[in-house]
Parts: sequence; structure tokens; C-alpha cells
Amino acid sequence: MSLDLIKQALLASYETYGGINHLDGANLPSEESVDRLASDLMHVLFPGFFEQSSVTKKNIGTVIERRLGEISARLATEIENACASPAIPGRTSTPANSPSQSSAAYRR
Repeated sequence: MSLDLIKQALLASYETYGGINHLDGANLPSEESVDRLASDLMHVLFPGFFEQSSVTKKNIGTVIERRLGEISARLATEIENACASPAIPGRTSTPANSPSQSSAAYRR
């Protein structure tokens, strides 16, 4: 898929479902929260590269398990907070894969 097609798909989804970047979204993730999640995902994708202590074959399982647990807990919290956010002004329908459905599926 080309970058232009990806861009067009994103723009279409913003038009259809609204974006998470609306100004009145009090329950949306903070920049700090998003930064922390992105950082933790980078630690999982590149184990040992960003760590302060050494990661070895012996402890990699524990390191990754701990990170994934932290990511899972924070994502669940952020998804639930976003689902509690008031409706986006101007939205007349709920998407087929609404956040509440996605959140429930994520927690299974």
C-alpha cells in the first residue's frame, strides 16, 4: 500500500469516525502517556538497546514480560478513559468497531 493510499484512508476515517485529536476531548491520553507507551513499545521491539541495565538471554523473558504487563495495564486504562469521553460533536453514528467493542476485545 502506498503512502498516499494510507494517507487517504486515514483522512477518510477522520471524516467518517472523527479523530482522537478533537479539542474538547478531556478523557483523551496526555502527550506524556502516549510518549511513555511509545517508549515502552520501543523497549519491547529493541530489547537491550534502551535499557539502563544489561539484558541477557537469561533475563530477556522477565524483562519483556514486565514491559508487556506495564503496556497492557496502561493501554487498558487509556482505552477505558477514551471510551468514557463524551461523544464527538457532529458524529451521527457509531463505527462498527467502536472503542467499547475494541476495549472489550483487547481485555480478553
